[in-house]
Amino acid sequence: MDILGVLTAELGVKRSQIEAAVNLIDEGNTIPFIARYRKEVTGSLNDEVLRNLDERLKYLRGLEERKTPVSYTHLRAHETDSYLVCRLLLEKKKKDTSYEYENE
Repeated sequence: MDILGVLTAELGVKRSQIEAAVNLIDEGNTIPFIARYRKEVTGSLNDEVLRNLDERLKYLRGLEERKTPVSYTHLRAHETDSYLVCRLLLEKKKKDTSYEYENE
């Protein structure tokens, strides 16, 4: 997901303003400091927009961190015991049958 693109669309400001504000936030600057003393860098984003940007940035980054690919093993772990037993019996029967055909 393009977090900067999402923020640009949601807040209705230029991407360069979002990039500058995110860089300042990532460097550890506070929102009041950025709003008061870094207006020239952010293109005069006001305190309210910066706070909204900070909240959404944290939310979207958290969402990205929680996204994990689902593995086949993970999906199999959710199968019910009875389904798994039936599946194992079918696989065993298939192997036994193929063994019988090979020996004939």
